Amino acid sequence: MRHKGWSLLFGGVMLAATISVVISPLMGWGLPKNVSSYGPAVDLLFHVILLVTGFFFILTETLLVYFMYAFAGRTDPPMHPLPMENAGPPPGTFFRKVTKPLTGVIPDEHRLEMAWTLIPGVILLVLAVAQIQTWLQIKDRNWMPKPDELPLQMEVSARQFEWRVRYPSPERMKSWDSDHKLADDFKPRRYLDPKTKTWIDNAGVQEDDLHVVNEVHTWKGVRVLVHLTTKDVIHSFYLPNMRLKQDALPGKVIPVWFEATEANTKLNEDTGKWEDGYDPKKGTGGNHEQIWELVCAELCGWGHYKMQGRLYVHENKEDFMKWLEYAEAEQRRSKP
Repeated sequence: MRHKGWSLLFGGVMLAATISVVISPLMGWGLPKNVSSYGPAVDLLFHVILLVTGFFFILTETLLVYFMYAFAGRTDPPMHPLPMENAGPPPGTFFRKVTKPLTGVIPDEHRLEMAWTLIPGVILLVLAVAQIQTWLQIKDRNWMPKPDELPLQMEVSARQFEWRVRYPSPERMKSWDSDHKLADDFKPRRYLDPKTKTWIDNAGVQEDDLHVVNEVHTWKGVRVLVHLTTKDVIHSFYLPNMRLKQDALPGKVIPVWFEATEANTKLNEDTGKWEDGYDPKKGTGGNHEQIWELVCAELCGWGHYKMQGRLYVHENKEDFMKWLEYAEAEQRRSKP
């Protein structure tokens, strides 16, 4: 029993881990609230993969603990199966019948290894095919909103250790409504100036653009096109509630998009500022579940832990434009 105690301890740890995963949603340890248009597809893939891997984890760990307990400290360990030439006629199992044309000379234990290799391989192939549609919807540029379709555009520039967000001015957004082609000039780009023969960075930046730190603002129901850049090292733009994560790579402008399905921001008449944590269903503020974070998911230096921002989703475009005009006034007040 002295040796079997280790198997019981190991089994107890595995049981506790399994129970913690099962009860985690009840304890508030599950996925953050989904408010993304493509979030349900991402969550479905997550839970299917969790169920498949969880099933095989429990199966393999149960067998491992059983064998640790059953064969602990035995003085008469079972002998290795006899070679094929001395084993007598093989049993007529279904797997043997199916694989006999190709594996007639492979011993039984090798056939078992083939089974537990092929079955997971097929499952992984099915999962890989099943996720293609969701991956294309999120990452394929052909599926992303185009500037002339008038999504809300913003540039998010990562740097140690903050997010700098560039928005078009209210006047510029209004000009896009009259001429959709003008919206294509917002995205940052790098080109060779034919006159000066020098490379120009941030060609889409205008003097009246608005610059905000650690705040991503949008409104409910609009597709948001983010032009993601970084000024120094690799960062990772992560909006958990939008089910969106994308690395920002030096020297590249990477487009990503999302669409919020719920609002969390409202003007506080007392302070004159827009505050998140608002629950439109209850009509109350201060709800922690309605505070949606923007974080860096890539270790980017000593201050990685403090590279945090917020996602503010306004109820409609009118409220967003009021905030944009407020941000413009604040910027002009601080900059001559």
